[in-house]
Amino acid sequence: MAVETYQQSGYTTPEGSATGRTGWTGWIAFAGVMMIIAGGLNAFYGLVGVVNDEWVVWTNRASLYLDISQWGWVHLIVGLVVLLAGIGVPAATSWRGPSASSPSASA
Repeated sequence: MAVETYQQSGYTTPEGSATGRTGWTGWIAFAGVMMIIAGGLNAFYGLVGVVNDEWVVWTNRASLYLDISQWGWVHLIVGLVVLLAGIGVPAATSWRGPSASSPSASA
């Protein structure tokens, strides 16, 4: 009598190592979406800071004139890096590790 083994395609290999979807797949997709949202918003804030770089802050005693163009460029560049890293997370590219950890380390 022949013994047959049934395997679900995409979940196990004949060697028994796991492939396909695991419990972390949803969390990885969530992290990618959150990085895309955060990076896009940060890049937008940076673009606003670069374009509208002269701010005046009024207080009870005086007014303060600020130039925020440097912070605008910083936020624009970091936001674009996080946005590209967030796109790379679901794509499972090899460059996502170093690029994803660098902006979070500098925060």
